[in-house]
Amino acid sequence: MEKIGFLGFGNMASAIAKGILSVSHVLVEVSAYDPFPQTIEQFQGKVKNISSAQELINTNKYIFLCVKPQMLSDALSPISDAFCDQHIVVSIVAGVTVEHIKDLIDNRCPVVRTMPNTPLLLSSGTTAISKPDDISATDYELIKSIFQSVGSVYEIHPDRFNEVIPVNGSSPAFIYLFAKIIAEQAAEYGLDYDSSLKMISDTLIGSAKMIIESGKSVDELIDNVSSKGGTTVAALQAMQQTGFSEALAAGFVACVERAYELGKTT
Repeated sequence: MEKIGFLGFGNMASAIAKGILSVSHVLVEVSAYDPFPQTIEQFQGKVKNISSAQELINTNKYIFLCVKPQMLSDALSPISDAFCDQHIVVSIVAGVTVEHIKDLIDNRCPVVRTMPNTPLLLSSGTTAISKPDDISATDYELIKSIFQSVGSVYEIHPDRFNEVIPVNGSSPAFIYLFAKIIAEQAAEYGLDYDSSLKMISDTLIGSAKMIIESGKSVDELIDNVSSKGGTTVAALQAMQQTGFSEALAAGFVACVERAYELGKTT
């Protein structure tokens, strides 16, 4: 049985841990350290509550870094000597490079950089991952299998992790906002908000399946819905006129730029 420890146990760590524990074929022991352990306690003993970061490192091989970027240096510097070449560090910290993490732990072990998203909580997440040169195939496949057990995994170039954040890390928030706006507008026109929110959510799921499974390009799928002079075309034109595409592009850029800023503050 492999031992996995979480340094920091906020929403994302909780999502990963819950996903791992929900999959019977992943044979692991999960523990965590967080100075505010309320989230750990919600697991009712399924996640062991460790009393210090030092103890967490000493008792686990795989260490998931799940702290805020601004807190990373303060979290790792006091315990850097606890790491050894038998450890594997898995980082979900946005904007922080593998090289910087290795500097903080004196280059003592491999570091795997990942970017998961919160749908892991429902075993429907999407994780970007990059394989470091100094990790064994066995260890890397185990880490991949952990994320695969709670969703899909995509390998990307290590230099593109900030750019992938708005693609899968932050994008659930964009989608939630889109669904909320549609449901709120529906309520303005006399439809039930909750029913409308469920309807648009089901439609988002079906539309995503069409992108993945239909074999058609996104432009073709848009055309299939858009009858000339019809309601969809009118809606798309109104969205374009009010800057829908520009707003999404601006959000993408702001997300990436903030990731680089966070990397500089650690």
